[in-house]
Amino acid sequence: MSHPRRISVMAVAVAALVGAGCGGSGASSSDEADKTVKDWLKAGTEKDGKKFCELMTVDYLERTTGAQSDAAKKKCESDVKAGSGNYPVKFDVQKPTKTTDNTAEVAVKSMAPSGTVKLKKEDGKFRIDDVK
Repeated sequence: MSHPRRISVMAVAVAALVGAGCGGSGASSSDEADKTVKDWLKAGTEKDGKKFCELMTVDYLERTTGAQSDAAKKKCESDVKAGSGNYPVKFDVQKPTKTTDNTAEVAVKSMAPSGTVKLKKEDGKFRIDDVK
């Protein structure tokens, strides 16, 4: 669901995901999972399709794009850059609506998961495998 919100929505989304817990047996696994989720959200916010899609498992890429292998990666990257597609992280920052010399208001339409992000190791690194 999308709602106009202030820029602080990103901090709320990150806190919700980190608070959901990503599991892992050791501190390094926990730190790696935490960093993966934060990097994925940041890439989605910045519409960095390459980084966003690299942080997803091949299976999740294929499920979200409906394509296979390299075609899934290319579709994901292009959709994220365009702000389209079936991805759980989307931010659309509007032009400022009210500005003065000292203040400004900017509407942000956002969609971010507030539940659990499931990760799975692929090629030795944690990757996003599902969002519930």
